Amino acid sequence: DEHGFQVTSVTRRHRWLVSYANLTFESKRVLDANRWKPKRQLVEVSVPASSGQSSATTVTFCVALWKPEGENQPLLVALQQLRRASCDLGSQWGGELSLYRGRHSSRFAAPVVDLEASNDVWKRPAADNCQGPLLMIPHAMIQHFNESDPQVGQKYAVLVRLWSEWAEENDGHGELPADVAVIPEDEGDWEGEEEELESDSEDEECEDEDYDVDELDSGEETDL
Repeated sequence: DEHGFQVTSVTRRHRWLVSYANLTFESKRVLDANRWKPKRQLVEVSVPASSGQSSATTVTFCVALWKPEGENQPLLVALQQLRRASCDLGSQWGGELSLYRGRHSSRFAAPVVDLEASNDVWKRPAADNCQGPLLMIPHAMIQHFNESDPQVGQKYAVLVRLWSEWAEENDGHGELPADVAVIPEDEGDWEGEEEELESDSEDEECEDEDYDVDELDSGEETDL
């Protein structure tokens, strides 16, 4: 896009379905003791106008993947909401991050935090200094998720799932939507076509004050 970020866009059309975004983080750098911070990526969910919302809006999320500086540091993935917009029930959006390759997968689901609650996608600190929820891959397991030749570079596939309708706690899956709580039967299910969300919500119009692209990467991988 105009700010140098790769943007994945989905449209929320069906209230009870979960939206999928498949992202790839890659670099020609070999993983070593240095800090590794590939370019962040944005996911934009378009919420059309509905009976509960007079105008269409877009909810923007940022996904960051990085490895802190130091020996044997884990691989970290964080998801944050950049523009304010409540979900259908007036609370937070939900999100799941899945890092996967072949037989190996690691998943983490939680309410999505906004930039007032955490600056993890900005600072990308060590795990102990993070303020929000994280998907963490131990150093010994990173090689199993790297789709590139480890002597040449790195490439990681991340599946992001977003929803704005929390389930009832007594439905057998806790508060997670059923298609998030149930583990896919095979790898093909991870890479299926997008199932998009519909708006019947009372989402507030997004505010630009929490989304300052000048604070994000300009598109180049950083070696700081």
